[in-house]
Amino acid sequence: MKFIYKSIFKLKALKAFIRLVKNPMDLEAVFCLTNDPRVASAEKFKNAFASIREDSDSQKLLDERYSPTWPTPSELEASTTGTLASEYYHFLKTYDLFKSYKFPKPISLGNDEVDFIRARIRKTHDLWHVLTGFDTSVEGEIGLQSFYLAQLNT
Repeated sequence: MKFIYKSIFKLKALKAFIRLVKNPMDLEAVFCLTNDPRVASAEKFKNAFASIREDSDSQKLLDERYSPTWPTPSELEASTTGTLASEYYHFLKTYDLFKSYKFPKPISLGNDEVDFIRARIRKTHDLWHVLTGFDTSVEGEIGLQSFYLAQLNT
């Protein structure tokens, strides 16, 4: 049975990779691996979440399930040039993400820590593109996923 689950997981990963190559804007493909419960329960991810809990600020974020209110597109557009909000607005506009993203997209923050962290990563995904400088190409998405993994000490 374990072999079947591993095979299904590998096929899903391959399918997600092919989808991402065909359409780098396919966020569902980008998140395919991190959404799979077998990945979140893997030893490396358990260790990563343990290291997050060791940081007092991160632990507070986890305990409170902190979820800030996001500005509306019109608020972002009106933001001062050169600010993060302004850069975020231009990123969303440049990549035409206001239509496909249905901004702001509500995301359930989940009940357990793994679900909460996954939801935070999804909710802030495009913002991290702006902060890291990775574009939405296949290479940019892979770079951003690598950045996430490095932050999680995996």
